Amino acid sequence: ANVVGLLVVAVFASTEFGFDRLHDRNIFYLVPLWLVLLGVWIAAGLPRPHGALAAGAAVALVLPVVLPFRHVSSEVGVDVVTSALWGRVQELTADVSGLNGRRLLVLFVVALVAAAAVLPRRYRLAFPAAVAAVFAATAILAWERQVDAPENAVFAGSFSEDKTWIDDALPDRPRVTKVYVDTECSSALQRHALYLGEFFNAAVERAAYVGDSVPDGLPIDQVGVDQDGTLVLESGRALVADHVYTQPGLELQGERVASGTAAGLVLWRVEGPVRVRGARANADLERIGC
Repeated sequence: ANVVGLLVVAVFASTEFGFDRLHDRNIFYLVPLWLVLLGVWIAAGLPRPHGALAAGAAVALVLPVVLPFRHVSSEVGVDVVTSALWGRVQELTADVSGLNGRRLLVLFVVALVAAAAVLPRRYRLAFPAAVAAVFAATAILAWERQVDAPENAVFAGSFSEDKTWIDDALPDRPRVTKVYVDTECSSALQRHALYLGEFFNAAVERAAYVGDSVPDGLPIDQVGVDQDGTLVLESGRALVADHVYTQPGLELQGERVASGTAAGLVLWRVEGPVRVRGARANADLERIGC
C-alpha cells in the first residue's frame, strides 16, 4: 500500500497538473494503516529489533530534510489541513534569527525517533499522546484558517448571490477564457476570486497565465506579451478568445461586459486576439495590474 500509494501520488504531483503543490492529502489513506501499526507496536510492548529500528530511524530522519518545506508550510486552501501546523510554526519563526519551520520539524522528528529508540516501556502512552496532540493542534489551526479563509470574502456582502456572475452575463454561454498575472499587489482575495469564478461558471473553459504566475485550474496555456500588447502562446500564435475575464487594472481591447466578486474582476468581450492596452512586455502587465 505504501509503495503503490506513494508512487501514484508522486507521479501525479510531478506533472504539470500537480500545480507545484504537495498533494499529501491524497496519501492520507495510508495514515490509518500506520495508526493500526502504532497500536500493535504499543500492545506488543515496544519491540525494537535492531534492523527495523535502524531502517525506520533512517527514513524518518531523512524525510524532513528532503521534503520541500515551502509546500509543507503552504497556505493553499485545499491543503490547509495537512499544512496548518507547520504553516503556523513557519509564521511564528519568520522573524527569529537562526530558527525556522524546517529546523523545528527536524528537531521534532529527532525527538520522536530518539523516544522510539530508548523510551522505557512504562512511558509507552507518550506515543499515542504525541500523535493525538499533533492531530488536535492541526485540527484547531485548520479550523481557524477555514473560518477566516480569504476565499470566504469573495462573495461576501452584495456579492453573496453572484457566484455565477459570468454565466448570468452571458446566457448564450460562449466560450470564456480566464487570463491572469501574478503581481506584487495581487491579494489572496483576488487569487481566490479568479479561481472561484472559473469553478462556479460553466462558460469558463480555458485558462491562460502570464510569465512566472502560478498555474492552476483548467487546461492552461502560458502566454507572453508581444510589442503590440497581444498575448502570445508559446507556439508564437496569438491567444484568441470570445470572452475573457481577468483582474481589475488590465484593460483589454474590447467591450467591458460585466464585473463581479468582491475583487472587482472584469469580463470582456474580445472576439479575437487578446490584447492588453498599454502593454509591450510581461513586466508592463505587472505595472498596469497594480
